[in-house]
Amino acid sequence: MRCFIDNIYGGFSDANDKDTYLAERAILAPKNDIVDEINDAVLKEMNTEGMIFLSADSVESSGSDENACNFPVEFLNTLNISAFPAHRLEIKVGCPIMLLRNICSAQGLCNGTRLIVTNLSRRLITARILNGSQKKKVVFIPRITLIHESGNNSRLPFDLKRHQFPVRVAFSMTINKAQGQTLSHLGVYLPTPVFAHGQLYVALSRATKRESVKMLVANGKFLGHEGIYTKNVVYRSIFSDN
Repeated sequence: MRCFIDNIYGGFSDANDKDTYLAERAILAPKNDIVDEINDAVLKEMNTEGMIFLSADSVESSGSDENACNFPVEFLNTLNISAFPAHRLEIKVGCPIMLLRNICSAQGLCNGTRLIVTNLSRRLITARILNGSQKKKVVFIPRITLIHESGNNSRLPFDLKRHQFPVRVAFSMTINKAQGQTLSHLGVYLPTPVFAHGQLYVALSRATKRESVKMLVANGKFLGHEGIYTKNVVYRSIFSDN
């Protein structure tokens, strides 16, 4: 794993133009826990100033909802939800981050925008945009209150309210979150196979050319085949006439 990360980010500390360096590369993985593992590993190698931000979590209740008292704050802090900022967010100056919400499209602050951190304070992150029409623009990201609603796509029996910066570290990102990105240095880490139709295609198509892709596949040997393989998920029913 260490060699794989170094292959993508090995020259980061010596890069003259860190904005371009970070904008051109990323490591993709299928699941958030894998992404967090990679981000933590790269972040530990940085010697720049950093801060740890803890969110304020609560249960969103309407009126006199007695169920809100049944979920202690300590439990709410442990919840890690896809496309939702973490309770404990460690960020360092010079690291890339990705926005998780639309803040101001006119300033280029949209869901999926990647930025490089230039300054940190308790209530504000200062950063430069890495991609898009507002590239190189300096922007300010505040803490905001986000609500994850319970429903058909949620396993939570309540609405979670979290006051936190709407970002996550972005040395690595999920394959789904990488849609729309164009990278000249791409790493694809597959400790487990992809789990949805088209994911593998999305991952590999982020690169500008085949030579730009580096892959690390764990447990990727199929019985009866030589070499390294990984499973591709295709829902064949979508190709039927019906």
